[in-house]
Amino acid sequence: MRARIKPFYNSTVGRPSSKNWIIRKPSLFSSHGKNERQQNSKRNFSFRPETTSLQNVGKIATSTSINWAFFGATALGTLATFILTNWNQEEEDAAMAKTTKTVEQYIKELESCSPDDVNKVLSILKEAVAEHPFEMQLILLAQTLSFEEGKLSEAHRYADLGLKVDPNNYTLLLGKFLLEAQSENFTAAFEYINRAIDSNPRDYRGWMFRSQLHLGTQKYDEAIRDAVTAVKHLPSDVSADERNLVLWGKWTAYISQQLEEKKDVDAAIKLLDKAIQECPTVLEAIIYQSQLYFQKEDPTSALKTIDKGLKNSPGNPFLLVLKANIYLSMENYVEVRKITDGLLKQNPKDYIALAIRGAVLARTGNREDAKKDYDLSKKVARESNISKEDAQAVSVYWQDVEQKLSLRKW
Repeated sequence: MRARIKPFYNSTVGRPSSKNWIIRKPSLFSSHGKNERQQNSKRNFSFRPETTSLQNVGKIATSTSINWAFFGATALGTLATFILTNWNQEEEDAAMAKTTKTVEQYIKELESCSPDDVNKVLSILKEAVAEHPFEMQLILLAQTLSFEEGKLSEAHRYADLGLKVDPNNYTLLLGKFLLEAQSENFTAAFEYINRAIDSNPRDYRGWMFRSQLHLGTQKYDEAIRDAVTAVKHLPSDVSADERNLVLWGKWTAYISQQLEEKKDVDAAIKLLDKAIQECPTVLEAIIYQSQLYFQKEDPTSALKTIDKGLKNSPGNPFLLVLKANIYLSMENYVEVRKITDGLLKQNPKDYIALAIRGAVLARTGNREDAKKDYDLSKKVARESNISKEDAQAVSVYWQDVEQKLSLRKW
């Protein structure tokens, strides 16, 4: 089955496996910037009033695989734009008079929380927002963290509360858009993203997200138009990673049109050459081009593409496992062993590398070691509570071992 580029909101809420090791459908928010997200994976509750924004909360969770895990932390973290206007001052004063703790007291309480105690943080934020229903700083923090933790009803509630205070708040309008798009409520998603663009037409993010929404609804001309507009509005001081992410969004629109509308795989591969040249650090371009070559039964070109990616990201486990998978299809077991042995030297409990190496060992007659890798791979996978999608994918290698060794299925 031919893959298509997958819009960023078509993913499951939660925390999938941190290793994206199978050939999947690329999306705008994906493995791009993964190393940075891994480095920032420790939750950081820093609420200094002069710096507090969604960027702080952007470090709360790690986004993961090629499916962006419901926008994760980093991308949403860049959307902070606080517009603290348009509320009724008398109502706010009346609400403040009833409070038992000040905003500053709640902030200190939040900063004292353990970085891993998210439930406690959410509980404090719930109480804080109840006492300070006009305090956008608290509302935005509560909405974002609820969003990242998959508590969607709470995320909706906080977003709705904030939009009552400020109906044109750009960040919350984008948050509502993401919630509706994730649920495939496209009519509502378009409503919120259109409102966001109307409230801040010079910000590239709204155009970028609407382009992806058009892409998800197969409106390719509109997706390209909005993606080009997003690039046009990129500020000069935007980070290189963010710039590459937006540029990749533009290329996803062009490539999707070639694949889905024009059914021209060769044209898509040529566009990916340009995408890789323009934004070489976006691993999805590498992964997707190698996937297309593999589907065209051209594993040699697929491997050359992966090697391009490894020059920019040496030792990247996504690319290494993908490379091992291609070598396995070619029955080049020596190369597969080199890759999987290297991965397991770095992480002896890498259940994916264990599964692939187990399959190679089973195919080459090393029954005892194959069984050891097979058993450990399944044990680690169970303990890691991997996603259903990842379990189905890794089971291909487990089944290979089971057939060769006549084992019962997992």
